[in-house]
Amino acid sequence: EDRRDSLPSQKIIPKYSNNLTGKVRIVLAGSAGQKIRSAASIFSRAAILSGLYAAQKDDYPITIMTGYSIAEIILDRNPILYTGIETPDLVIILSGDGLNRIKDRLNLIKNGTMIFIDDTLGDQLNIEFRDNIYRIPVQNWVEAKEVGKKNLALVALGYLLNKTQLFPIDAV
Repeated sequence: EDRRDSLPSQKIIPKYSNNLTGKVRIVLAGSAGQKIRSAASIFSRAAILSGLYAAQKDDYPITIMTGYSIAEIILDRNPILYTGIETPDLVIILSGDGLNRIKDRLNLIKNGTMIFIDDTLGDQLNIEFRDNIYRIPVQNWVEAKEVGKKNLALVALGYLLNKTQLFPIDAV
């Protein structure tokens, strides 16, 4: 007997609108233990709830709780046929591990790319333009106990949503 017929449907029914005008490529870079992949998954599901297609690709070492953690998210109104990101539109950098992992890619980004970076890491950015760089007070959020370390990535994605208005924060 095929048990798949008895499993509940995992279909996500859109309930929100979105403001996407074209494909959006997001790179979320942090450290192991910061729940980068989980936050990207929640964000992607929220995008789907907002009527979008979403694809996620993760990159992390096989070590446990050490090293970098990267999530790449693509959002589009149309089906996504290729999940690679050569040039991101939005970048979030939450840790030195994440910054070190994507540093070479930052040289390839265009001037219109929005970069959200932990304000303690901002001086380590070695890119020629300064437009669209937003320093976010990641460590202050933790120290003020406003956000636990394991929620930083999701809060940063919420900050990105607030700035870009891609889809409603309520979807998250």
